[in-house]
Amino acid sequence: PYIRDIFHKGLYIAKHSKEEIAIISFIIVLILVVITKVYFGKGHPLRGGMPSGHAALAFSAWIAVTFIAENFTASLLSFILASIIAQSRVTTKVHTWWEVFLGSLMGAVVTLLLFRIFL
Repeated sequence: PYIRDIFHKGLYIAKHSKEEIAIISFIIVLILVVITKVYFGKGHPLRGGMPSGHAALAFSAWIAVTFIAENFTASLLSFILASIIAQSRVTTKVHTWWEVFLGSLMGAVVTLLLFRIFL
């Protein structure tokens, strides 16, 4: 039926629930982090290295909460939590500020794009 619909309605992007987009975003961000860590070859794909996976997932969660909750307080609190997680990666000397910044940017941008495309 899906292929038949393409011929009748044309190619379109299926819409998904906010929760589905959030889960898909987390999975894609996680895969991108591991691939990027392997590419840069610094640290271990699951510990340390470029970019920070913790920061990427934390900021991905912030964007997801912002879209799902549609509430300023929830968005602000999740941003503060994501910032604390990112800062802790630098404080514990697992990552540099640059690695944390790029991880945060990756998580937020990928999740934002997926919500914009599929919502």
